[in-house]
Amino acid sequence: MYRWSEIIEGVIEDSKLSAEKRLKGFDKKFKEIKHVQTALKLASSSLAKKLRAMNVEIIVPKYEALLNDFNKEVVKGKTIRYTVDKLKDTLNNFFTKV
Repeated sequence: MYRWSEIIEGVIEDSKLSAEKRLKGFDKKFKEIKHVQTALKLASSSLAKKLRAMNVEIIVPKYEALLNDFNKEVVKGKTIRYTVDKLKDTLNNFFTKV
């Protein structure tokens, strides 16, 4: 299972990789995190709410920067799996099985 730190440091912020490769790496690792964190059941709804808010607060700005880099490379014909809004919506669905 991937951790957020692996995605942030090893994928989003890895300046040695092109933005396209970082975006592909994010998609791959995020898919697994999404699978795990949408299925997690937390006993406390307030804890779940805090975790969702923290995920959005930390991940979204870094993802936006990655998308900006990707757009600067002008990779034609490539689709982006997660828009910023779609990523926020997905993150806000984590830990919903209380």
